[in-house]
Amino acid sequence: MSMIIKTFFATYIKKKCNERFISQIKRHVTLYQYSTQIKSERPIFYKSNKWEAIIGLEIHAQLNSKTKLFSLIDAAFPGTLPRLNAKCIELAVMASLALSGNVQLVSSFDRKQYFYPDLPSGYQITQHYAPISLGGKVFLNHLDGLEYDAVVRVKQIQLEQDTGKSIHDIIPGMTLIDLNRAGTGLIEIVTEPDIRTSKEAGLTVRKLQSILRAIGSSDGNMEEGSLRCDVNVSVHEHGTPYGTRCEIKNLNSIKFLMTAIDAEIERQINELENGNNIEQETRGFDVSKNQTFRLRTKETATDYRYMPEPDLPPLILNKDYISRILNDLPELPDELKTRIMKQYCIPLHDAIVLMNEIGGVKYFEEAVKNRNSQHVSNWIIHELFGLLHAKNIKFSQNPVSALQLGSVVDCVDNGDITGKVGKKILEKMIAGDSRLASAIIQEEGLRQLNDISELKKICQEVILQNPEQLISLREGKQAVFSWFVGQYIDMREQLKVHHKMAEPEKSTVLPITPVSELQHKPFPKTAACLVIGDEILNGKTADTNSGFFAKYCFNLGIDLKRIEVIPDEEEVMAFFLFPYSVRRLSSNFDFVVTSGGIGSTHDDITYSSIAHAFNLPLNYHQPTMDRMAEFVKNTPQMKVFRNETKKAIEARKRMVLFPQPSLVIYPDEKLWVPIVIVNNNVHILPGIPSLFRGLLSGYRKYLNGGETFVRRFIKTYQPESFIAPVLTEFQEKLKDFGIKIGSYPKLTKDKTWVVVVSLLARETSPQVVEKIEQAAKEIAEKIGGLIIIEDSESEIIEDSESEITEFEKLNKNSKL
Repeated sequence: MSMIIKTFFATYIKKKCNERFISQIKRHVTLYQYSTQIKSERPIFYKSNKWEAIIGLEIHAQLNSKTKLFSLIDAAFPGTLPRLNAKCIELAVMASLALSGNVQLVSSFDRKQYFYPDLPSGYQITQHYAPISLGGKVFLNHLDGLEYDAVVRVKQIQLEQDTGKSIHDIIPGMTLIDLNRAGTGLIEIVTEPDIRTSKEAGLTVRKLQSILRAIGSSDGNMEEGSLRCDVNVSVHEHGTPYGTRCEIKNLNSIKFLMTAIDAEIERQINELENGNNIEQETRGFDVSKNQTFRLRTKETATDYRYMPEPDLPPLILNKDYISRILNDLPELPDELKTRIMKQYCIPLHDAIVLMNEIGGVKYFEEAVKNRNSQHVSNWIIHELFGLLHAKNIKFSQNPVSALQLGSVVDCVDNGDITGKVGKKILEKMIAGDSRLASAIIQEEGLRQLNDISELKKICQEVILQNPEQLISLREGKQAVFSWFVGQYIDMREQLKVHHKMAEPEKSTVLPITPVSELQHKPFPKTAACLVIGDEILNGKTADTNSGFFAKYCFNLGIDLKRIEVIPDEEEVMAFFLFPYSVRRLSSNFDFVVTSGGIGSTHDDITYSSIAHAFNLPLNYHQPTMDRMAEFVKNTPQMKVFRNETKKAIEARKRMVLFPQPSLVIYPDEKLWVPIVIVNNNVHILPGIPSLFRGLLSGYRKYLNGGETFVRRFIKTYQPESFIAPVLTEFQEKLKDFGIKIGSYPKLTKDKTWVVVVSLLARETSPQVVEKIEQAAKEIAEKIGGLIIIEDSESEIIEDSESEITEFEKLNKNSKL
């Protein structure tokens, strides 16, 4: 009778208290229905676009509480009654709010009965009928490593007891039970079946892991068992009802989770294709075989004999309590990731790695104060994390303070030591040395030569001792240049010379473009063009540079993937859009070209913006300044130079203020303007079309070889609408041979429109060449076209008009 009264009381209170929130729940339902519609428009198929997988997750996260959920111990002693842990309630509410869940003002506990030996009481106290939170969502996008946007709905979050740990591999043939974790507070986060691939599932778990760590609800350590996943997988043919789901239990790493999902999807597809039915069951995952295996038939709610927990009253919360927790929530991962990327200009990869380590971002922000953020990030991620991992030390046990790591970065950046020596000092710190880097350097005599005047004297001695090599160097023999570089390297090793200190002396000897530094690079396969300028966006100036670059890439067999145009407003260039764009293009493509203002006016900020994007300093490039002066010698422009004011001189010097380090080359002997190469593949060119084309044309000699390809052109006077079905038919026939077909209209100089059809194949085997030749003949016959040797540039109307700027004046008036 007592149990019946308690159950009635709990049901009555829940009904009354939740009536006020029905409208809010309806809003959630509408949102969920909308997100489901979005998900249905994201087709992810398996095996010839026939099969679709449906995936849902159950994530068990141990709460960061010092005591267990209902008592100090959970050995199920007779006469003991549960007492709810207030800290666990707070942590569960925090998790709900962080996931935009609807915290229930009234929730209750239930008994889940089963006959496994991992709970002394023989049942688990959970929240089956009225969980503490309903709804919520997890957003996935490019910041998480997903190529598209996805929303994974959270069905509910419930409080429950953890079970003991079953141990199978200590005594052969026997299972041991570790009851230390029995009764520990858990939250179970149950998602809706919105996930379609193993990658989405892995990213969802990683996102939830980062959220729980950020708010402090759980440490999320899967390797220690404080975060565990069960996954439900079903497969069905596209357009048919969902299939029978199978549950895979106790996956304790994201890698195993993804592998298990793929293995189960493949198993179910094979079963269905062989005419078998899928049974609803619980399965395990064999890591060594990459296969799932049957554990038992899947239990239903009836099997667990759920009943309201008679020893616990309903859990009643108030809005003030929830509001206080909401106001105290810390910065969530998406906000944190965006902030540190913008504030410190570090790439997405670095932000993700720092956030994946508990305390990683805090450590970085302590170490980065008044330092180069990219350098600090690199030292933490590549050096510190790498050394800790090699020594099997967790970052939570990291013995190197942020102050110590910062001192290493300072000493390397100041030129006191090389990066190699800095790594050795870091190893000492990990081994327990509590000194700062400056003290270690001083006491152990590790400081390298950093006085440029002393170094110049030494370099000059090397040069004077080798007069024959110097003459050959001045004659432009690149092999001798490499020999001198070798001498500098030997000298640095012997005298502990900072590796950058020899660079000024090399340019003082003779400003020769180090062609060898470019010619060893592989030929670029992909390219991108970043055009900078308000005049192009507002229509005042036509963008001909990107078109020229497209033709340039086309003729060389380079695959131009992207052309982007952004304004040259200072805040856009310096802070968010431009740095993000140029870094993204640099990381995704082999050959990146920028076209924009690099002159002397206030809005010519391409050099400074690219330097900011890669956290590089700006330095005056004296060889280019000298080259500029040489080009205008004995010309009318020289008179202007001689009468310049200090402000005018400073403005002109802006044109040679380059990011450092960078590679400066002069592809066109008729121009003083160089191409400045940053980050190995970002080529900074002026926006003036004549200079842009001249420099790119001259740059061809630096490209190492070229892609091998076969290309044929067909010219026709038929409209594209007429030839489209023919091209579609042939593209379908030729796609297996790697042959691409494209078409584009052109206006010839006699004002006649023609359509040029191109057939391109990257492979040059006899079979492919024969195929492309035969296809060109058949297409030409069907569309009434003519096969031409090349897409002649002479047939195109060129946009040759361009504004006369300071660059053009300098180059037009030069003696070259």
